[in-house]
Amino acid sequence: MGTSSMAGRTLEADGFFVRRGVLGPGQVEQVREKTGLVVRDERVKPFGVRSIARRCEAVAALAELPAVGAIVGEAIDAPFQLVRSILFDKLPGSNWHVGWHQDLSIAVKERPATELPGYTGWTEKEGVTHVQAPREVLDRMTTLRIHLDDAPSENGPLRVIPGSHAEGRLNSEAIEEWIGRGEAVTCEMKAGDVLVMRPQLLHASHKSNGSTFLHRRVFHFEFAPVELLPPALAWAENY
Repeated sequence: MGTSSMAGRTLEADGFFVRRGVLGPGQVEQVREKTGLVVRDERVKPFGVRSIARRCEAVAALAELPAVGAIVGEAIDAPFQLVRSILFDKLPGSNWHVGWHQDLSIAVKERPATELPGYTGWTEKEGVTHVQAPREVLDRMTTLRIHLDDAPSENGPLRVIPGSHAEGRLNSEAIEEWIGRGEAVTCEMKAGDVLVMRPQLLHASHKSNGSTFLHRRVFHFEFAPVELLPPALAWAENY
């Protein structure tokens, strides 16, 4: 299923929706150029380039665009902030498959000395502390995937299972049950489009088809209400 299956979707019922043409062609090209200057000396790994908004002012500025702020405001009815930014790009030399999963971890500055109820699975990725957050935190967060390139079916676009966010954290049996319903939607996107989703929505993506050499540059932005975290925690990124 492709673009026709994405019409009329809502965060509340489906866990995602799409806004077409949020960035114009000129804006897309400018951000491509600025981002390329920052990451040209880095090898884009399967997990992408983390903290891209900190590395590139043009990327950080996207979060301040009125059009982007209006979209986030639809999802978060409170003052909000950008708390994580990652650049993903699938290419022949940097290509990967991602199985069905939920985004349960948040990036924080450090692990506190005392345990926090509901915060589990502490890990470190590239020197950044991550922890699985409780449902009451994840339910108030929103992810925007801002596309700098077309993402047709052959280039590994995101696939989502509508409604799978509503039950909170899913165990492996529940995930298999959702997959078995056959309701997955392939989110084919155009450059400038934005996919908005809840972190707990089940999502996945295939590798890019080996016959394509197209970029699939996507900014993964996570937004959260200001003062969402308990006093003992602070976001690793905060804009």
